[in-house]
Amino acid sequence: MYVGSLQRILITRKDFGFVGNFAMLRSSASDKDEKRKLECDVIIDPKRTKLEVEKVEKKLNHSFRSKQKLPIHMRYAKQPLFQNKDIFKETEYYFENGFRKVHPYYFDFNTFCKGRWLGKTLREVYTTEFSLYPIEHYERAVLEGGVKVNLKPVVSLDVKLRDNDMISARLHRHEAPVLDTKVEIIEDNSKYVVVNKPSSIPIHPCGRFRNNSLVYILAK
Repeated sequence: MYVGSLQRILITRKDFGFVGNFAMLRSSASDKDEKRKLECDVIIDPKRTKLEVEKVEKKLNHSFRSKQKLPIHMRYAKQPLFQNKDIFKETEYYFENGFRKVHPYYFDFNTFCKGRWLGKTLREVYTTEFSLYPIEHYERAVLEGGVKVNLKPVVSLDVKLRDNDMISARLHRHEAPVLDTKVEIIEDNSKYVVVNKPSSIPIHPCGRFRNNSLVYILAK
């Protein structure tokens, strides 16, 4: 594809309301084993009354039945991207030399600890997994209280990560420019939007693009 070329894209209405990470609702055979273990832990506890045991068992049965009865198309829940309209106020566009640019802005990068990160330090993870920013950016963010683990600011990048830790880093984000080409809307109805997508503009937020992605441009 050459610069200036147009690509016709079909975007469903769901792309505007449900773009982002996927949260999986697991329904596996191991659930039954976990349920049995929980029930045994409850029943053998002599401090619990019979009524308490029955209440806990009922709650467990309802929880596991709910997971097992989920149809396939509902086992993946998408997070709404534009649920909070304030995200449109975080920055503004400006146009220069034929490019659409975004004023730099502060942004919170949030993620959860992955299995391969267990026991590693924040410094190791940011160096190997998030190399888009040099480590000096994260060190500066630590001094400003912008790096957090489980919503608590850390004083050093040498903190070791544990399972299910939530990691946050507030950084000054600089998005890459894209071509200042008008997005032509071909069709817009209740089910979908058809547009001519200019080159250089990604469809969804990714890497160095967020406000300069197609869904953000159209939403704004």
